[in-house]
Amino acid sequence: MTVRIGDVEIVALCDGEGVFPFGFDVVFPAVAAAEITAWQSVYPAAFASATHPPARYGSFLLRAPGQTVLVDTGFGTATGPFPPGGALLADLASHGVMPADIDLVIFSHLHPDHVGQTFDPEGEPVFEHAAYAVTAADWQHFTAPERAADFPWIAGQPGRLAGPRPDGGRYELRLLAGGEELAPGVFAQAAPGHTPGHLALSVRSRGQEALLAADAFFHPAQLARPDWVNSSDSDPAVAVATRRAIVERVLDRDVVLGSCHFPGSGLGRVHSVNGAPRWLPLDAASRPG
Repeated sequence: MTVRIGDVEIVALCDGEGVFPFGFDVVFPAVAAAEITAWQSVYPAAFASATHPPARYGSFLLRAPGQTVLVDTGFGTATGPFPPGGALLADLASHGVMPADIDLVIFSHLHPDHVGQTFDPEGEPVFEHAAYAVTAADWQHFTAPERAADFPWIAGQPGRLAGPRPDGGRYELRLLAGGEELAPGVFAQAAPGHTPGHLALSVRSRGQEALLAADAFFHPAQLARPDWVNSSDSDPAVAVATRRAIVERVLDRDVVLGSCHFPGSGLGRVHSVNGAPRWLPLDAASRPG
């Protein structure tokens, strides 16, 4: 799916889909099963079954004036117990974009399903001409030597950006605080809690707006229940505050909200339905009942 926000085109991409290997009881350990299944009739596409969520590895392509930007590089095929990815490059090609066309790669955060195809198995950069951007907080957290055993994917993937390029040059790595304009109409927005430096992207152009919230939300029910803490949230209290702030920003406004793990394209709008925030996807195939 493609959405135009003023002068910026947003293309929803997918690296792979399947059934998440861990049940809702693991993903939301403090939430009663009955409370979760109550949302199944509202968001049927966000349930692989009553007990398990679907897995979807979403990324976004941004065509801004003069720049082609990729948000997250997917999971790839080395996914362990998770469903394999690896479809991102073919999805890009279906939109007429080759890896060498990417000017900037932005990492929303450094979990493996968002960075797994930054380098190929031979250690060559997949996006050979790109600069890279990530928050300083996430970079410092995930690349700290004392945490190497906790985050083993870093060394083989984004961690290589600290070293030399195969030609002996240096990678252009931008460490962000939040608030920077990364491309015309594309702004970094700090959205911490899922990881220390988790990043959302605000796209604002010609009076139109989209907010790509990455993993601030794992499931669309969290729009109405931002207090549902994902077991992958590194700081639950901060993650809840971030979700509440995003809901306040987008609710009943003409703002497209994107999430990497929502079903379908991951793009929709948030409106009040029976007094509660409801995510209404732009692609009718996954529209809630």
